[in-house]
Amino acid sequence: MYKWILVALSLATMFVLHGCTSDNARQEMLVGAWKFADGSLNGNAEFARTNYALYTLQISPDGTMQSQILDDLGYSGATKFELQGDKLVLEKNTFDITELTADKLAIAFKLDVDGSPYDVQMTFAKNK
Repeated sequence: MYKWILVALSLATMFVLHGCTSDNARQEMLVGAWKFADGSLNGNAEFARTNYALYTLQISPDGTMQSQILDDLGYSGATKFELQGDKLVLEKNTFDITELTADKLAIAFKLDVDGSPYDVQMTFAKNK
């Protein structure tokens, strides 16, 4: 009986550690300066390319980010976020991470402008 309890605890510990490791690795991949590469607002890619072309995203190791996106959402300055799996969770908003590699970050989120909801998708390239 004790053997099965030890096996169960060992497996549970492995799953917890694996989850932490992958979140830590993802957090490390996020850190750095990113530049807007592509996107859309309610499916309109031309609007996004024209209006977001100069947007950047700076993610720091301390778990804060800065970006014009955040200004659009009513934040100012460095904003604290929490990485929860495939989500960047801020105080009032959540960005879904749809793709993350060493050189590419794609996010999707909702933008509310004067009561009108918009679906935003943005892809960023990492500055080297």
